[in-house]
Amino acid sequence: LVGGALAVVHTAGPYAGESPDVLRAAIAASVPVYVDLSDPVPYLREARTLDTSARVSGTIALCAAGAFPGLSNVLAIECAARLGSRVRDLDFSYFTAGLGGSGAINLYITNAGFGEEVAV
Repeated sequence: LVGGALAVVHTAGPYAGESPDVLRAAIAASVPVYVDLSDPVPYLREARTLDTSARVSGTIALCAAGAFPGLSNVLAIECAARLGSRVRDLDFSYFTAGLGGSGAINLYITNAGFGEEVAV
């Protein structure tokens, strides 16, 4: 399914209770770039076991790129750099309309794992 792709961007979570099968498929097909938005620690631990296979296949894998944290962190760094002074706090708001009425619950579910340990 991913053979011949230049990149695979896996955003079809939730990742909790799942295995990194899309990453495995990307590695098996020697896809040059793989990115996902995963965050559950067990998923990431399993993904890390695929490092040697990814290196052999030439796949660069970026797991846990995330939207928040992740993209929001990149935006925070960019904002702080542009402000040119010491930043103490940044507040983010998320617009969740356009999800067929499920925006609020989707945001809640996405953030439900924020109390879990973080792999560093």
